[in-house]
Amino acid sequence: PDEFAEVFIEAGKPFVKLVTIQVESCKLLYSTITKIRSHGVMAGVALNPATPLSAVEEIIPYVDLILVMTVEPGFAGQEFIRSSIPKIRHLRSIIDRLDIKPLVEVDGGIKLNNIKEAADAGADVFVSGSGIFKTKNYTETIQEMRNQIRDAEAVGRPPR
Repeated sequence: PDEFAEVFIEAGKPFVKLVTIQVESCKLLYSTITKIRSHGVMAGVALNPATPLSAVEEIIPYVDLILVMTVEPGFAGQEFIRSSIPKIRHLRSIIDRLDIKPLVEVDGGIKLNNIKEAADAGADVFVSGSGIFKTKNYTETIQEMRNQIRDAEAVGRPPR
């Protein structure tokens, strides 16, 4: 990612609005984020389930989005890793304490049975593949997911 971020931005102009870097594969994280932002593009970082938040704590103020992977990347249809919830909650507490605005995204195993818990923990953006497409009615599933996110906001989380 260190050397390819600018290539992706240039190749995707004017449509690229956000570039997310996988923390585990980036040697020069701060430098890469700075390069991305210098092009007027939002910068995000993604963390695998086993990667601790300490890997990104120093750069949280410089990113627009932090993606917490809630499954191991690369294999569709996996079950949500429940131990991701404390990680999301801790990340949200850091963001709130610093009074900064990066979005918290979750990706992997997001379904009706866990989306509210992820929202309660502090997630703002939800990626759901099989959680939607393996249901009988996509529209109803998406509406119910929205309702659960709204319910999480209604009990103390302000909408972002």
